[in-house]
Amino acid sequence: AKKTIEWWDAKEQLQQIQAVKAMRNPDAAVQNAMVADDLAANDKYPEPSSYAALLKLPDSEKAKWKQSMREELQSLLKRHTFKPAKLPPGRTPIKCGWVFKKKRGADGKVTRYKARLVACGYSQRQGIDFHETFAPVVSFTSLRLILAIANSLGWLLHQIDIETAFLNAKLNETIYMELPPNLLNDSEIDALTKEYGENTVLELVMALYGLKQASHEWNDTAHEHLVHIGFRRSTVDLCVYMLNDKSGKLIALLGIWVDDCIIAAQNDATMAKIKNGLRKKFTISDGSDAKHFVGLRIQPAAAAVAQQAQEPGHHPQRLLHVVRGHRGELLQVAVGARQL
Repeated sequence: AKKTIEWWDAKEQLQQIQAVKAMRNPDAAVQNAMVADDLAANDKYPEPSSYAALLKLPDSEKAKWKQSMREELQSLLKRHTFKPAKLPPGRTPIKCGWVFKKKRGADGKVTRYKARLVACGYSQRQGIDFHETFAPVVSFTSLRLILAIANSLGWLLHQIDIETAFLNAKLNETIYMELPPNLLNDSEIDALTKEYGENTVLELVMALYGLKQASHEWNDTAHEHLVHIGFRRSTVDLCVYMLNDKSGKLIALLGIWVDDCIIAAQNDATMAKIKNGLRKKFTISDGSDAKHFVGLRIQPAAAAVAQQAQEPGHHPQRLLHVVRGHRGELLQVAVGARQL
């Protein structure tokens, strides 16, 4: 019952946010609704909400999801995310389950079927399975400041994604989890349980998605590595990092939002050095020039002005300052651009 209440609270909050966005930009809201309707019409089979729902899909669709589940399990085993263990007396293993998501390209078409094995964090017990859970993210005020500095100084602005970020973080607690449901065949079960028999469970080594402390452990891991490669953490925003050269001059800024990073660097050499440093520990997806970051659209000032002039409902009298990249001067543009 508690989980249901929390879920509905979150759903209500999301609906309120969407309503506010629609009032601010009704044209975009209508366009988004039209795109959603078009995708729904062209996507015959929605994402399954559970494994039971998956089994009701046609065989061709079901096979795609099951293949994705096997790929996920193989990836977790390759990363040594967990290991077989015997459940100690007095301990209760937490449950796990599957979450299914269709990845889409910029045109809205499905590019990948993604199944993710997640721990059921609601079954964890505080003081036994977890202790600290807090993890900060970069504030939007800090993010806008990074964008403004990058524009005014003419710096490069790139975004990257840390792939399976949480799985890079080691756990401090000893957590036992049940075997993944609905996937293992007899031979796979025999291979996992040959040493401990029916009492076999999985001892989690890395922070599997769904654990209450997963984001906290990942944040600590990211911080340690960023400091290791030369960054200095801001004392005002714990998710903003600064990089200085030997003379003490600021040469780069980095903001991190869970597993998404935005990097502002003075030149190509500095940007390459930062990315190579991150690759020493993490696998990254390089998005190059930053265009979208945590819901914020990023454009050069000149492009924003050109686009805003063509948008319906353009009101030149309502103005907003946007930093001009090549001069660092303030440029007046209509409020709908909202680039900073």
